[in-house]
Amino acid sequence: MVYKRPAPGGVAFCVQLLLVAMAAAQGDQVGETDADRPLPPSQSRQPVSLFEPADENDPTVILKVNGRPLTQGMLNALANKALNDPLQLRKYQLDEDSPADRAEVREFIEQEALERLIGQVLFTEAVNAEGEQISSTEVEAEYAKIKAQVEEAGGDFAELINRSGRGEEVVRAAIRRRLAVVRVVERHMGPIDPKLEEILETFEERKEDFAVPPTRRSSHILLRREIDPRDPDLPASEEEQQALWDSAEQALERIWGGEEFAAVASEASALPNAAQGGDVGFNPRGAFPSDIDKAIWNLDVGEISDPIQTDAGISIVKVIGARPAREGVFAENQEYIRQSLQRRKLQSNIPLAILAMREKATIQDLRQAADTTPPATPGPAGAAPRLKP
Repeated sequence: MVYKRPAPGGVAFCVQLLLVAMAAAQGDQVGETDADRPLPPSQSRQPVSLFEPADENDPTVILKVNGRPLTQGMLNALANKALNDPLQLRKYQLDEDSPADRAEVREFIEQEALERLIGQVLFTEAVNAEGEQISSTEVEAEYAKIKAQVEEAGGDFAELINRSGRGEEVVRAAIRRRLAVVRVVERHMGPIDPKLEEILETFEERKEDFAVPPTRRSSHILLRREIDPRDPDLPASEEEQQALWDSAEQALERIWGGEEFAAVASEASALPNAAQGGDVGFNPRGAFPSDIDKAIWNLDVGEISDPIQTDAGISIVKVIGARPAREGVFAENQEYIRQSLQRRKLQSNIPLAILAMREKATIQDLRQAADTTPPATPGPAGAAPRLKP
C-alpha cells in the first residue's frame, strides 16, 4: 500500500518523520522518478558491451544553457550509463545483431541524454538560486516542526539524527533544498500542497492501513564482549562466553536486589540508548530479533526476562508499557498523508516544471557553427522508437 505507515511511537515511524523532509530532494537533480533510480543489486543486471563507451572527459563545449557551458564529456557520461543498462535498452526493442539498429538507438539515447542534461542544469540552477532566498528562520521553523513530530511520536530526535548518519547541518541543508524545490515547482505549476478534502479522502480510502497494531514498550540491556578490530568475525571463546553469562547474572542480581532496571542498563548495557535506561519506546510485534521479540510478548508489564542469547551478545529485557490495537485516528495521520501526497505531486510535476523552464531558456548549440536555435524538444519522457514492426 502506498500510504502504509508504521505505528506511531515506533522507531521506524520516527525515522520516517525525520527523513520525509529530505525525500523529495533525492531525485530532483534531473527530475528523476522512482523508476529512474538505480535498482538494488538483486534486481540489477550485468553491464552489456554492445556499445563502445564515449569519452567522459571530453572538454569540448557543445551547448550553452543560459550562458553555462555544457561539455561533450558531460553528455557522454549520461549516454554511456543508458547505453550500458540492459533494462533501459529493453524498451528500444534493440536487434543486437543489427548495426543499423544499434546506430539508431545510440542516436536516440544521446539526444535523450542531451535533453536530460539541459533539464538538470536548468532545474539545479533554479533550485540553488531559490535556496539562497530562503531564510534561516524558515529552515529553523521546518526543522522544529519535524523535531516536534518525532518527539510527539515518542522518538528521541537527537538519537535519530545520529542513527541516520546525518548531522544536524546536513538535515537543515536538505530542508532548505526541499523548500527550494517546492517553490521552483509551484512557480511553474501552481500550488502542490494537497487540500484537506484530498487528505480526508485518502485517509478514508486507506483507513485499514492506518490502524495501529498492539505495541509494547521495553527497556533492554545488552552485554557483549570486546571485538578485536583485527579480526571482528572471530567467535567468542568459551571463557569470553562464560564471562558474558556471569555479567548477565550479576546485572539481574542487582535488579532483584532493588536497583532500578534503568540504572543498571545505563551502567552495564552496550546499546547506544544506555543513557536513557535502555528504553526503546513502543514497538509492534516483530520489531526485534525473534528470541527477544518472543520474550517481550510473553512478559507482562513490569516483568523482566531471563538472559537471552543472540548474535549480538546476551540481552535482558523489561516490559514497561503496553498499548492495545486500535483504529487509526485522522488527526494522528493528517500530516503524514499531507506530506506523502505533496511528495507524489512534487515528483510528478518536476518534469513538467523543467519543460516550462526549457521553453524560456536561452540555449546555444555550438555544434552547428552559426545556428543558435535550441535543439528540438523530444516527446514525453520515456518515449522510445519502435525499431521493429
